[in-house]
Amino acid sequence: MIDEIKDRFTIPMLGRELFPDWKPAKSCRSPLRLDHSPSFSVYNEGRSFMDFPTGDRGDVIDFYALAKGIGLPEAANELWSRLRTGKGHCEQTPTSKKEAPKGPTPDDPFALLYKPSRAEYKRMCADCERLLTNREAIKFLAEHRGWDQEIIKDLAFEGCLGLSAGACITFNYLSGSKSRWRDGGGKRQFRWNFGKPWFWRGDLILQANRIWIVEGETKCIQALCWGWEENKRVIALPSAGFNPASWAYLFKAKEVAYVTDPDPAGEACAERVKTALKPVAKSMVILYPKDLTQSEK
Repeated sequence: MIDEIKDRFTIPMLGRELFPDWKPAKSCRSPLRLDHSPSFSVYNEGRSFMDFPTGDRGDVIDFYALAKGIGLPEAANELWSRLRTGKGHCEQTPTSKKEAPKGPTPDDPFALLYKPSRAEYKRMCADCERLLTNREAIKFLAEHRGWDQEIIKDLAFEGCLGLSAGACITFNYLSGSKSRWRDGGGKRQFRWNFGKPWFWRGDLILQANRIWIVEGETKCIQALCWGWEENKRVIALPSAGFNPASWAYLFKAKEVAYVTDPDPAGEACAERVKTALKPVAKSMVILYPKDLTQSEK
């Protein structure tokens, strides 16, 4: 079993699936943590790795276990299961543009394109707990981002916001987990740890008759800090390119507003959201920051 796993899988093969933007090499940046300069090595024809600052090293099973945040026995069993079932991809495979949900069912009212495994769910919970128990991280986020510390804690309790082992912010979805950080040049970076894009805090859609949608998780957190959720629910799109049309049924007979910046990119995204949701919603409006009253801010 172990020998066959090591023979059939390589670290670059799994790495490209687990971390789409990562480029494995004998000298490269670590995909497992925030790495400002190359300190990670993949060698032995892609079958061994070494993370010099942390001392982590090993074979493809060790790499998979670290990447998924699981134990070695569970990692070996998952890889062996892939070989036996012929599953040729990992959870992080990018969503195809043609891929669409099959439709809601009693067991899956949200028609998710991906459901985290038990191990992945445990990893998301661990990220939330890590944030909740790290007062310095909460204080730093509050000061650096201008967020309210209680909102940060509430989102962690909610299971939506966490802190990875590599000190990156993690945004937990019903459909997976995404990390966000700034690289050495201050440029914003993100990657899906596993899963596929959906609505951030999307499970709240069914809990309210008024839904406000913003673009991006950080803007959603800022909106919560401004008190926007007093008589409504605020959720976020994962990106400006996300098309909510496949899940329009969730907004049936609801009052929906999309809040965006008054620039070409924001207006294009707003038009896409409006086209998708207006036919089913009770009302559908586009709001720009300048349109908001003081009470709504």
